Amino acid sequence: TLCAIAMRGDIRMLTKPVALVIEGEETLGRCFRFVLQDADMEPIIVDDTDSLFRMIENIACTKTPLDIIISGDNHKEIKGPEFVRTIRRLPDEMTMKGGLRIRYVPIIIGSASGERWEGHVKESDDIYLLWKPFDWDEFIALIDKAIRMYQRKILSELHRIGLGISWEGGRFKICICYSLDVRRGFETKYFHATLE
Repeated sequence: TLCAIAMRGDIRMLTKPVALVIEGEETLGRCFRFVLQDADMEPIIVDDTDSLFRMIENIACTKTPLDIIISGDNHKEIKGPEFVRTIRRLPDEMTMKGGLRIRYVPIIIGSASGERWEGHVKESDDIYLLWKPFDWDEFIALIDKAIRMYQRKILSELHRIGLGISWEGGRFKICICYSLDVRRGFETKYFHATLE
């Protein structure tokens, strides 16, 4: 995943996509774990929004990768669209591996009452609505679509600032295509990073 690309350009791209799932029901949590592992993803399952935000802080502190957040729309602590707004309001400095800002990670919301999401869910903002009940194949296809769209935006942004990605010796490497003062690093919508 692109989250595994370090700004030093020397991280192996053999990691599985990481999905952070909030699911309060233990049985459904096990189902999510099984389906995501079967799809060759690394699931992190938390059972409430407090645990979710502690895990996001942990991801930022340890600079581990994160590719997607998956949630239902009915939490005791934060209701409906406010959940998404809370994630999108995370500080710009809260980044994961590679300097990617956590606030822009794609979010999939599973909902049986999608009407309350009208006007809040836009694929252009990397927010996807999945109507319940859903088929597991449809679920995996939506995850794949969300991650691919996110990766395209990141690659486009890297290209726009003059950086490219190449595959050398079994590793992805970030390379300077134009000119960039590496002492200053760079900051864009998705990135907050230095090139040391």
